[in-house]
Amino acid sequence: MGGSSSNSVPSSVDMVASQKNADLVNEQWADYQTRFQPQEANLINEVNGNGGLQTTLLPQALAQASADNSNVFNSEKNQQNRDLSRYGQAMNDEQRQQQGTQFGIAESAGAANANNTTIQTDQDMKNTVMSGGLGAASGAV
Repeated sequence: MGGSSSNSVPSSVDMVASQKNADLVNEQWADYQTRFQPQEANLINEVNGNGGLQTTLLPQALAQASADNSNVFNSEKNQQNRDLSRYGQAMNDEQRQQQGTQFGIAESAGAANANNTTIQTDQDMKNTVMSGGLGAASGAV
């Protein structure tokens, strides 16, 4: 049968199969170049967009982390005040100042933690992308 002996000339069936295989590989390469490679290039540009120290997503992520942190502490402070008013209690100026100090300290610690976590996540995403793990980096930051 086609190509079974080492001295025989490839048969037309072998040539057709070989050509179909070559066509399939060429189609797959063209598909990769048109669909995947632009996405890959975009992701690499985001990772190395500012000289390679951080991704281009980091400033936006830090701003979002800061806003979320502030919203959480403002909501908690308001909830605490509502809880007191339900019992018919109100804070005097000194208690309000103490509450502000306590929430300020906790908010600062929360902001530092959120920023550090965001920066570490950004670095992890960059390392993942640059080491070839494109699939794992899509949900980071």
